[in-house]
Amino acid sequence: MKGDASAEQIATLEDIFEPNCNTEVIEQMREDVETYEEAVRKQAALAEQTRLKEQAAKEQESKAKSIKDKQEQPKDNPNKKTKP
Repeated sequence: MKGDASAEQIATLEDIFEPNCNTEVIEQMREDVETYEEAVRKQAALAEQTRLKEQAAKEQESKAKSIKDKQEQPKDNPNKKTKP
């Protein structure tokens, strides 16, 4: 969760989890990991929502441009007289 671990940090973890384990520290570690995992899930969900909204905005922009381009094209009107 936090990156690399030194030999000292590994020794500390072994002391926590070995036969004379410290249940309070273990429970706090579990809560920290769960909090971190929830934050990662929320961040991923927000990133996905952002991606979907950007995609929808691009699609709407493309549709608007297409409509605008169609309106700007000269329309052939058979009843309209052209100048000689």
